[in-house]
Amino acid sequence: MIDDLSDQERYSVCVANVEVGYERLFYKFFRIADYDPETPTEIAPSVVESDVRAPEERRAHPNYLYNPQVVDRYEDRVSDFYLFRWGWGYDDRGRPLTEAEGVERFFKRGRELKEVIAPEGVHNEEDLRRALRAGIPFEGKTTRIFYLVYGKEGPWVLAAKCDRSDFSFSDGLLSLPPKVTNVRGHALRVPRLKLDPDEIIEPAHASVASRRVYGVLDELESNGNVLLRLLDDFADDYVRWFINQEKIDQVTKAERQRVMRSVIEGALDRPDALEKYLEAGVPNEDVEALKHAIVASASDSDDESRKLIRSALLRDEAFRAECVDQVMEESTAILKQREKEIDSASARLESVRAEVSAAENRLAEAVAERDSIRDEILKGQEEVSSLAKDKESALEELESSVALKLGLKAVSSAAAPVKLNTPGLSIVTGEAADKVAEAETLRGALSENMGKLGISCLVGDPDEVRGRCAVGIEAALSATNIFAIPMPIAPPMADALSVALTGKTAKRVRVPSDYRSVLELLSETPDAGEVTVFENVIDPVNEGALFALANSDGRGVIILPFTSHASASLVAKEAWDRVFLPNVESLCLVPSLARRNRRLSRMREPFSALKVDGEEVLDTTRGLISDLEELNLPDTSLLLPATVLTAFDALPESENEVYGPLSIVSLHLGIVTGLDGGSFEVLAERSEGDVGLLQLARRLERDAS
Repeated sequence: MIDDLSDQERYSVCVANVEVGYERLFYKFFRIADYDPETPTEIAPSVVESDVRAPEERRAHPNYLYNPQVVDRYEDRVSDFYLFRWGWGYDDRGRPLTEAEGVERFFKRGRELKEVIAPEGVHNEEDLRRALRAGIPFEGKTTRIFYLVYGKEGPWVLAAKCDRSDFSFSDGLLSLPPKVTNVRGHALRVPRLKLDPDEIIEPAHASVASRRVYGVLDELESNGNVLLRLLDDFADDYVRWFINQEKIDQVTKAERQRVMRSVIEGALDRPDALEKYLEAGVPNEDVEALKHAIVASASDSDDESRKLIRSALLRDEAFRAECVDQVMEESTAILKQREKEIDSASARLESVRAEVSAAENRLAEAVAERDSIRDEILKGQEEVSSLAKDKESALEELESSVALKLGLKAVSSAAAPVKLNTPGLSIVTGEAADKVAEAETLRGALSENMGKLGISCLVGDPDEVRGRCAVGIEAALSATNIFAIPMPIAPPMADALSVALTGKTAKRVRVPSDYRSVLELLSETPDAGEVTVFENVIDPVNEGALFALANSDGRGVIILPFTSHASASLVAKEAWDRVFLPNVESLCLVPSLARRNRRLSRMREPFSALKVDGEEVLDTTRGLISDLEELNLPDTSLLLPATVLTAFDALPESENEVYGPLSIVSLHLGIVTGLDGGSFEVLAERSEGDVGLLQLARRLERDAS
């Protein structure tokens, strides 16, 4: 049960919406109205992200809320509407912490939430009755009391006040139960209400736009009744009711047939009785329709006439005997047919029994095999446990030996001071390529070198995938000189880029995990046109070394390899404002494809990064802020991808047509957001067919397939 609110906490009425994406269900509870205990008789439309301009205000006005307990109980819900309590804190994903329960548990009867359902094509009461007979399209579960709109009267919206229990909700349709004998006992009429259109709250979200609610929680005063069924449903029941009202049922059977016609005529000529029966005013044309239905009903149910004919025929012995013979003959044929059907069914039953017996035998064999496998697994687990104990014993013995040796060394060195040296950088300089061919563009040389160094892909055309990666790197060089590239393709990728720029392989610098000498580290940054690989910076999350490199003045290209995508996602978000992750997840290293005596390519002229206009970059950034609003990223985090996209637009038209622009930066945006379910969906919609994005989602252990 939700407790009372504190000063910082808020109530929001939310409507559930479930979307299916990539074989996974996404639960969202969209905010449509806010509730204040100080004004318990009403609710007000929610202020959501689209209603505010400042980015810092969006967090205070989310589009939707989430609660895992509600999701677990979702299939047992009474209605789709919930009351969420929130506003006192946020989880590790930046989502508000919440408590929630169904509106029918929170709001009490007499002052409760009502959904407003406005069926299409309904403009008056007759339209409403016909729509209810055919079924009104409606998906979901509504509130206990709901308002069914059927027209307008001046400034007011006319609606019928309905109780959910009187209606049928099945096959996506809202309707009255099928026609029954005692129709007066099954929701013939409901109160007629006038709604203020300004109090009808419409959700701001397209997914739930039809789920309107009324802003006034108190009961409204009725001004009459609305008939829900067509009048021909009432014919038989009305005549019976009229007979009881007029005491006609007290006449004898002999007299009843004589007075039946006058009874029907009296029922038809008594509009006051009809209105009393229906408890609602009825238009003249509807009365005429009811008259025709009553006449037809009376003609079809002339019980006295049927009884007279039946009695006369049964007194004729010859006719009776003929009837008995005919019935016996037909019964014999029917019995023979039934015997054939029974024999056929018995044969099928025996066949099914044989199949069941065979299936039971196979099941017994499978169970025996399962038990055997389980025994083997238990034995294996015991062996693993034994090996683990042996390993622990060996480690303890090793530690004891090491401690003994260290103690002896300390004794032998007497009281000499001990100097602890921090491991330094391990450096391997680049080597000139044996054979080099000339190329016109960096992207062309880089793409060709990647192929010759064994970089390929499992999905798609390798040349096209390598080309897309090369285009992204060339465009990114206009924005930054620092790239994060996953293993094992980082080393050959660095060599491919270095040879394309300088004709020699990349320089490699191994950084110890606890390295803190920033000056020595910065002294190894590359000069303009050169490429240096700094290993072991991202995996141990050495943010000191990472930010030192990110803020360095070096002009050369810095490659930061990493093995763990989980570690990469833990890096401070600010680092990704300078470090770019190109779209390489769809690539893989196949050493057997690396060509011996390969002839790598180098640019004919020194490389010059694409020039981008600052105003164009700002315009592109604003466009990304609007288009990717659901990612909730800081605006500054979009400057780097916006610069890359602006440089991409400066490429020749043919290149621009071949490669989709958002796929150039989709992986970078994905690693920044952590690719939770919502952000993956947003990026996937804007980067159709991006295999690399799907691979990144899988590596981050998201069920994105």
